[in-house]
Amino acid sequence: MKILHVIDSLGRGGAERLLVMLLPELARQGHEVDLAVLRGPYDLQPELEAFGVRVSQLPKRHQWNLLARARDIARVMPDADIVHAHLYFPAVSTALARLLGLTRARTCVTFHNLAYAGANRDGLKLRLRKALARSVYRRGIRAKLAVSSAVAEHYRKALSLDRVDVLYNPIDLRPVDAITQVPRRPEEPLHLILPGRLVPEKGHADLIAGLRDERLAHLSLKVTFAGHGNLQSKLQHDLAELPFPTIITGVLEHGAFLKLLSHADIVITPSRFEGFGLAALEAMSLSKPVIASTAGGLPEVLGETGRLVNIGDVVALADAILELAEDSELRKRMGKAARARAEAKFSLRHITSQLVDIYDSLLTEQ
Repeated sequence: MKILHVIDSLGRGGAERLLVMLLPELARQGHEVDLAVLRGPYDLQPELEAFGVRVSQLPKRHQWNLLARARDIARVMPDADIVHAHLYFPAVSTALARLLGLTRARTCVTFHNLAYAGANRDGLKLRLRKALARSVYRRGIRAKLAVSSAVAEHYRKALSLDRVDVLYNPIDLRPVDAITQVPRRPEEPLHLILPGRLVPEKGHADLIAGLRDERLAHLSLKVTFAGHGNLQSKLQHDLAELPFPTIITGVLEHGAFLKLLSHADIVITPSRFEGFGLAALEAMSLSKPVIASTAGGLPEVLGETGRLVNIGDVVALADAILELAEDSELRKRMGKAARARAEAKFSLRHITSQLVDIYDSLLTEQ
């Protein structure tokens, strides 16, 4: 099967990291896989090319030059069987390529986020984008996938789509299992890690508020924000007021990120908006207990293995931290259950097989 994936850029976001796992696995299964990238950054391109995935950097164009983009995409792999788009502009341009007859490939899109739920600023621009997507996706995209049931329902309602199927993000357990985890010494502080970009929707402010709870003052803790973003200066100021050692890592290569996560005693993802929660799944694969908000797809990722708190409920967040901090056996049980769930439900081979079945069904449709 000849498969072309299309994405906006190759920065270090969740959708981009998904392709670094998924596309090499498709290639290992014998499919011819190419990737078209609309614009920079191209940080993850070397990783993909190292696994034999050809990456095409499309000509530099204005993001709204959609017809030219549609032609660019069609030219990358003219004999493609499947064109699979990720994120807004790749999906709209792919739909137009199909509608205009520029490609005969069957088309597919994956929805990764809650684009119209409030994480993006509302206004005329967002409403126009929504109207365009509603118009072209119906006829130009045959298979519509979402990374969680929450995202699927969101897009069904927002774009008035008849059907959006769920295909969860996978986890590649090989790099996870290559990490040697060092047991925590009893005298060491309990290490809390919040992984994610330093942006409001990741809920860093809620964790800081929860850590100010006086009931936690007696605990020996250290706190790490594993990521970078435009809130760094403000968060550094707010963290300085906590009675615990704190650090913000800045940009991390994925291997360094997993290594850091392996040192966590508790991983916390108090997101206000979250389509899936890949960092939470990575923590689960490392057998870490996870405290998460009920945002988006996080409850689907954790299942019964973690502690869920309502979005913005800082008292409940403090309760969960206190419960886990004071019970090492509970942390071990939760971590073991989390790893079992990651293996059973989200393994890379399992999710890739589901995706290939979807592609096969597209190709056999009349």
